[in-house]
Amino acid sequence: MSTKPDYAFYRPIADAIILARNNALPKITQKQLAKRAGFSRALVANIELGRQQILVHVLVRIAKALNVSLKELLKNIKLKPGRKV
Repeated sequence: MSTKPDYAFYRPIADAIILARNNALPKITQKQLAKRAGFSRALVANIELGRQQILVHVLVRIAKALNVSLKELLKNIKLKPGRKV
C-alpha cells in the first residue's frame, strides 16, 4: 500500500536551504546552487517549494554547494512534539 508523502515535513528543510542560499556571500541563485550541487534548477525549485521529498545524499550535496555543513544547514529544524517521521 502506497501512502501520500507528508510534504509539510519538508517545509522547514526548504526554508533552511533558502535561508542559507540567501545568506551566502554573495547570494546564490537557484540556478547557481543547482549547478554547484549537480542538480537541475527545477529540482532545487521544487525542494525550496517543499514539493520534493529529499534524500540524505541530496541534502549533503546541497550543503556542500552552499559551503556549510549538513549540521549547520539543519541546526534550526524542529519537529513538532508527537510527530511521527
